[in-house]
Amino acid sequence: MVYSRGLCRSCYEKRLRDQDPDFAERQRENRRQRGTRRADRVRELAEHRKTDPRCRKRDRETRRRARLRKQYGLEVSEIDDISALQNHRCAICERNLDEVARVHVDHCHDGGHVRGLLCSRCNNGLGMFEDNARLLKKAASYVEDSDVSAFLGSVR
Repeated sequence: MVYSRGLCRSCYEKRLRDQDPDFAERQRENRRQRGTRRADRVRELAEHRKTDPRCRKRDRETRRRARLRKQYGLEVSEIDDISALQNHRCAICERNLDEVARVHVDHCHDGGHVRGLLCSRCNNGLGMFEDNARLLKKAASYVEDSDVSAFLGSVR
């Protein structure tokens, strides 16, 4: 943008400071006041956003959209489509996703592709096994086949 006499803003303001010593002081004072007002207004708006239920809901939805877009490259509508494909149920235990506290997007940590939607319990369980299929199969086999009571009976 061109200011007076074909100069850019910084050159124009430098010229004004050189010609008028009071200009520099006025400029500094204006910056101080503007910064103070802005800081107060920022604090006021932040407090408002924390307490107003409409702002809290909007901010929560905005953060969710941003996280889905950044982490998985998905929009909320795509998550809704995945949920519909799964009949609104967890991909593992088939609990109703509308009744769980939080729905998790399960994804491959190596390839990054989305596998499905999980409830918190199933997501935590997969996390404990580090998404290792071999360990999960071993755990399933252990649950199905292990009977330590027979062993304990022979020891006693």
